[in-house]
Amino acid sequence: ITNYFLNQETGHIELKGVSRDISERKQSELERQSLFEIMQGLSRSKDIDQFLQLIHQVLLKIIDARNISIVFFNKETGLFEEIYCIDEFDKPYPPSKLEKSLTSYVFRTSKSVILGNKDFKQLTKLGEVRLVGSPSAVWMGAPIKDADDVIGVIAVQNYVDENAYSERDKEFLSSVAAQVAVAIKQKRAEEAIQRSEEKHRLLIENSHDIIYTLNLEGKFTFVSNAWSVFLGYPTGEIVGQPLSRFQNTKSRRTFQEFFNNTIQSGQSQRGVEYQIKHADGSWRWHTTNAVPIKNTDGICIGIEGTAQDITERKMTEAALHESEERYRVLVENSPIGIMLTQKGKLIYANTAAVSLYGFKHMDEMLGRNMKSMIHTDSYKVLLKRILELEKGKENSLLEIKIMKKNGDTCATESISSQVKINGENTTLIFAQDISARKAAEDKIRKNTEDLTLLQRLNDLVNQGGSLQKCMELINEETRKYLSGNGASVYLLDTEKEYLELQSNQLPNETILGIENKIGFKIPKVKIKLNPNSNYQKILTGKKPQYFEGPDQVMGLMLEFTTSQTLKKLIPELYKQIGIVSVIAIPLIVQNESVGLLEFSSKTSYKKEDLNRFEFLALELASVIRRKQAEEALKDSEAKFRQIVEKSNDIFLLENFNTLGVEYISPKIHDLLGYPQSEFLEATREQIIEIIHPDDLQIFEGFRLNLVQSWQSGEKNLVVEFRVKHTAGEYKWFTGNYSLVVDDNSKPKFIMSTLTDITERKLSELSLRFRVKIMQLAPKLSMNELLAAVLDEVEEITDSRFGFYHFVDQDESSMSLMAWSTNTMAKADGVLSGENAHAIEQKGVWLECLQQRRPVIHNEPESITPYDKNIKKHLDISRELAIPVIRKDKIVSVLGLGNKSSNYTLGDLELVSKLADMVWDVIENKKIEYELKENQAIFNAFMENSPIYVFFKDKDIRSKQLSRNFEQMLGKPLEQLVNKDMNELFPSDLSLSMIKDDQRVLNEGKTVVVDEELDGKYFTTIKFPIFIDDKPEYLAGFTIDITDRVLSERKLAESEEMYRLISSVVSDYLFSTRVTEDDDLDLNWVAGAFEKITGYTMAEYKQMGGWKAALYPGDFEVDNHDMQMLSLNQKVITEVRTIRKNGEVAWVRVYSQPIWDEEHNRLVGINGAVQDITDRKKVEEEINKSVEEFKALYDTAMDFSLHRDPYVILKTISDRACSLFAASNAFVYLY
Repeated sequence: ITNYFLNQETGHIELKGVSRDISERKQSELERQSLFEIMQGLSRSKDIDQFLQLIHQVLLKIIDARNISIVFFNKETGLFEEIYCIDEFDKPYPPSKLEKSLTSYVFRTSKSVILGNKDFKQLTKLGEVRLVGSPSAVWMGAPIKDADDVIGVIAVQNYVDENAYSERDKEFLSSVAAQVAVAIKQKRAEEAIQRSEEKHRLLIENSHDIIYTLNLEGKFTFVSNAWSVFLGYPTGEIVGQPLSRFQNTKSRRTFQEFFNNTIQSGQSQRGVEYQIKHADGSWRWHTTNAVPIKNTDGICIGIEGTAQDITERKMTEAALHESEERYRVLVENSPIGIMLTQKGKLIYANTAAVSLYGFKHMDEMLGRNMKSMIHTDSYKVLLKRILELEKGKENSLLEIKIMKKNGDTCATESISSQVKINGENTTLIFAQDISARKAAEDKIRKNTEDLTLLQRLNDLVNQGGSLQKCMELINEETRKYLSGNGASVYLLDTEKEYLELQSNQLPNETILGIENKIGFKIPKVKIKLNPNSNYQKILTGKKPQYFEGPDQVMGLMLEFTTSQTLKKLIPELYKQIGIVSVIAIPLIVQNESVGLLEFSSKTSYKKEDLNRFEFLALELASVIRRKQAEEALKDSEAKFRQIVEKSNDIFLLENFNTLGVEYISPKIHDLLGYPQSEFLEATREQIIEIIHPDDLQIFEGFRLNLVQSWQSGEKNLVVEFRVKHTAGEYKWFTGNYSLVVDDNSKPKFIMSTLTDITERKLSELSLRFRVKIMQLAPKLSMNELLAAVLDEVEEITDSRFGFYHFVDQDESSMSLMAWSTNTMAKADGVLSGENAHAIEQKGVWLECLQQRRPVIHNEPESITPYDKNIKKHLDISRELAIPVIRKDKIVSVLGLGNKSSNYTLGDLELVSKLADMVWDVIENKKIEYELKENQAIFNAFMENSPIYVFFKDKDIRSKQLSRNFEQMLGKPLEQLVNKDMNELFPSDLSLSMIKDDQRVLNEGKTVVVDEELDGKYFTTIKFPIFIDDKPEYLAGFTIDITDRVLSERKLAESEEMYRLISSVVSDYLFSTRVTEDDDLDLNWVAGAFEKITGYTMAEYKQMGGWKAALYPGDFEVDNHDMQMLSLNQKVITEVRTIRKNGEVAWVRVYSQPIWDEEHNRLVGINGAVQDITDRKKVEEEINKSVEEFKALYDTAMDFSLHRDPYVILKTISDRACSLFAASNAFVYLY
């Protein structure tokens, strides 16, 4: 340790110092570093051998370890094993007992030793040791301990120098031995863990259960191979995934509860079952047990579990449960009554059996004797069946009557068999109510009779039978099947005044008897209708009427004649005929009564007879309607054919069932180019071939939709679709479809008219296209808009390639190339801007440009040559290009390619329209873009203009002002617009302004005026804005010239200041203005300003100027300087300023106040700044050296006065605190 001090007598600087031996300290540091390397090596070494080599290398740094041996005692064999040995003379020993060796001596005594020849001989005499191996000059060994247990020995020896080792070396070797013990213990543990892990791994890999671990987030941290075996997922994909990912929603909740219980309780959990998804998509059932995994602090960090696949068990359980449940549900819900009896008494009845016997609950029936619930009429039948079964006859269903709870009888069908229940004979009875079936069989019989009649009636109609024949058939058949005299049919005449009898129900002999009675032949019956007559009421009410008894029946007979004579005979005729009841049913056609169907009988009719008669009336009305329609159809067919063949639409008649063509009008040739004969009797498949594939879905379920439309009351079903022309293009049609039904209201034909709407569709398409691109135009850039346009046109024309190129004014090159999204995706970068020159040299766009007309190529050999890169990626097979021409110049080219079919003239016409639309929108967008750009420039200029800009209307009102008018007039800009000059400026200034403005507008010339406002001076240039050669607005610029005016006034003062500045040696000059807020605004600088501050003048002002750059410790000095300047006093000062790079610089500042004599105040400062940083540093170093010399001198003087080292050290620390301005100082002794 050396110190400098100043010799006061000689004036020389003298050096005094103290030296100390630190060898021992250095040795200790080396030993600590060596032990640290050993500890680090323990964790870094791959195995024990590598670690022992490291120990040897470390020992060599500290002691003589050229000859080293590390021996380990194996408790299992009782032998010493030399696990590491390096020796100049001896080789490693095989495992042996080494009973009298120095190694065994250290092992026995558990002490570290240094043994020279003398010590060795003494121990030999005592019988403790004997020579093993080559003799050495000195041997040093240390026990390797695991706690108190010695597990080995580490030893070194020197064959020459008996003093090679010291006690300190022995202590160091003991420390190393401790590290070896740790290493051996750790490696033993690692090997044990490896063996355990290997066993565990084999157990896991061969386990039939899935073994897994989850962290606290429920994610797999391990899963055994059984997972892949049972669930099909590779285990490598599972680790890190949550188990819940493979569970369904219900199982997630169940397992999460199980998981939470395991974590929270810290105890094992067993037997939770859940479903988990197999890799093939199926669901498997698993059951799992789990135990918590805890860290060394006992905190749970996850769970370990085993899972078993129990899917087969679950399926078996489910199948058993399902079977039992199915059987129970089957019995309980069986519509057939099922009962069990033992010893003739009921012990069970299902719901159907309880209901069959009229009970509410089974309990009411239990214990009853079954015989008491069977009708006596069935005793004989039942006894007969019992005897047959005893004779071995096969059991079968038996019809018997039973007695219900309320005493009613019921027909049932029953069968029984014998079973054993709990070892007791039991009768199993099945019983079913067949009352409804019996009634249904009777009804079926009657329906069969009615249907047979209808079948014969339809056959007669289909064979062309007349209406009279049909009526005679009804009369004949009803006599067979229905009780009574048969049927009479009456029809209204054309004037609806009479009912005329068409067929008579009375037998011929009855009619002859009546004619004999009255004395003349009965004329054709015509019943005159009047509002009060029974027949008129029936026709008007449109409902059947039933008449029974002499009065009612004779009342009907009286309406047959108007003759009073014949009316007197009615009672006698009634007795002769013997009619008891009459049913009269109106015949209704299209909701109008057209006649009557009448039945009479010598007995009373039943209600069911009335239903049957109504049914026959409906069928007869249908026959009448059909016959009338056939006559009308014949008349209308001729008229319809004339209308169809002269129409501009295609008329089509299709069979409803087959959808085959029954008729098609000749107009198909005019509209689609197909001969009429080609589609007469065409199949549905032929029709589908010419319908556009995208429109076929319209006709899916078409017949059902048509029927539903007809049923809902809508007469027509209208659809729009495309049909292929023979030329290959598709045309749009509106199909107006209606249903033609037969007499039974069953669909028979589909009639339709097909109207060509291609022109309308093209107009709609063009309109939609225009609307869409106009909507997109404001939202998208030019390239995005063109790409969207091309995508749309591609979709409309079924193309796969599209481009839109702008053409320069000279029509020699392309100024902008745009491509569809599909084209760019396939082009793989070959259409980028850098390839533009190569692209425009070849292609259909060039051909279109050169020929100045549209181009269509549909054949491969006619395709225009393309650049090889385009040809390679796009493989163009068909192409269409359309030039857009404005003022006889091509302005752009739109093209398409790779349509699935040939391009047609229709495509050319459509694309031409679309291309023209696109150009109009694009041209507008270009104009809008330019306007926006100009507006943005104008707005930016108005917002940021350093000069004042204004626009006024003819009334001299402000229309637009630049933002800086807010500063001039002290109001927000919104409050300054649309104001006259009197509202904005003082009256004297506003009057002169208005006068100047009017002169500009009246004379249409530019004027320049000087103006003053609030102590500031301005020059304003005003000029008119002409619209249609008339000055409608005026605009102008106002420039603030206050500084110029003030500069001129202060010129004299400035000259004096400059003389002062020029006389001062400085680095840079400056001039500042004092603002109204007393801030300093830098006007200009000259010289090395940027070199000293690191800032440009603009940067300096932006970051805050002089005040912001001033060192905080000098604020007080600066404030004092400003006070002096405010008193019109010159100032010379030294302060610190902070450079741009953060360094602190010392400057000397010469400041001269700029004084406003009129207002007696400071308005600015001129001055110079000189960098004195280097000078200040030298001064500081000199002052510091003086202080240090003084401190050393004082310390040396104190040393000479004191001998107490603690006093000396205290003096040193006090001097250090004083010298370095510290609060505390410490002296450490090593």
